[in-house]
Amino acid sequence: MRLHQFEELRVWRQSETNLDEGRELTKRCQKNRLETKQYPAFVSWRRPFPVCPSLWDGNGCKKRTRWGATAGILVRAVNPKWKFRFKPLESFNGHLIACAPGTHAAIKSMVSRNVRPRGAVLDIGAHSGALLLRLKELGFAELVGADLDSTRFDVPGADFKCLELNQPFACHFDRQFQLVTATDIIEHLDSPRDFLKEIHALLEDEGWLVISLPNVASWEGRIRFLLSGELWQFREENYRTQRHISPITSIQMTLMMQELGFRVVEIVSAGSFSTKVRKALTFPIWGLSAALGGISTLGASAIFLAKKTTPDAELTQPKDYTDRWKGIPDRIGFDTD
Repeated sequence: MRLHQFEELRVWRQSETNLDEGRELTKRCQKNRLETKQYPAFVSWRRPFPVCPSLWDGNGCKKRTRWGATAGILVRAVNPKWKFRFKPLESFNGHLIACAPGTHAAIKSMVSRNVRPRGAVLDIGAHSGALLLRLKELGFAELVGADLDSTRFDVPGADFKCLELNQPFACHFDRQFQLVTATDIIEHLDSPRDFLKEIHALLEDEGWLVISLPNVASWEGRIRFLLSGELWQFREENYRTQRHISPITSIQMTLMMQELGFRVVEIVSAGSFSTKVRKALTFPIWGLSAALGGISTLGASAIFLAKKTTPDAELTQPKDYTDRWKGIPDRIGFDTD
C-alpha cells in the first residue's frame, strides 16, 4: 500500500466525494492490509484514521457498530440531525488533530499548570503540528515535530524530523529538550520501554514528558472487559487495523516510568468521540462509573505528566524477586512470609 493511497483515502473520507472511486480504494486498502509486506513502515505506529479505512465513514467519523448503529437509527427517528455515537475529528487553527477531541486541550492545560516555558519542545507523532501550535501559545518558541510522514506537518518556523520509533531515535538529535510530548503513540509500538528510554535520553535534566494512551479503565473499557474479557481498544479488530499492540494500565505506566527515570507529577483522563446525544443517553452508565471509580473513568485517553529524574533502584534491581527466584523457583509468588 502506497502512502499516497492512504492520503487519498483520508481526503475522500473527509470530503465524501466520488463515492465509487472511494469504495474501490477502500477495497484495495483492505486487501493490502492483510498483506503486511506491502505495509509502509509508518503504519506500525501511525494513528488510526489514515491507515484504518474500515473504521471511518465519509464524514471523518468513526463508523457505528452493532448496538451503536441500532441506537443511531432510533435517535435519528426523533431528530434526523442528531448523531448518536461519534464526533468527527477536531482541528486547531486549520490543523487536523489525530486523537480524541479534547485531548490536546487537556495537555495544554496540564502543561500550563506545571511547566514554565524556557527551552525547546519536541512533539513525537506530531501529525499536522496542531499540538505544537497550542504549546506555542504558552510561550514555547523552539518547536520541533517528529513523525514518519512529513506531508501533513505544517508549522511555520518549526523543525521536523522523520523518525522510525521502533528503532533507536535519540541519536538523530544533537540537542536536548525541556518538554517532550507523545500523543497516542506508545500503544502502537513494539517496545514501550525502549521508547521511554529514548525519550529519557532526549530530555534535559528535570525536563518534562507528556504522554497519552488509550484509557483502558474508562467506563467503556470497564463494560468491554466485563462483557468480553477484552481490553477496550485492544481487540482483534484494533490489532489488525489500528496496530494497537501494547496495552498499558495506569499502574503499569506509573511503575514503568518510575523504573526508567520519570517521576509522575499528574495523571488526568480526557478526550471523547461521544456526541452530546450519546452522553445524555448513556449518562446512567458513565455517571455510575464516575461515582464508583472517579472521574478518571470518563476520558478516552489517559494523560501522564512526568519529570525526568533518576531511575528507581528498587524497581530496576528487584532484589527480593531475584533472591526468591534463585532460592525456590517452583514457589515464587506464593510465599507470604
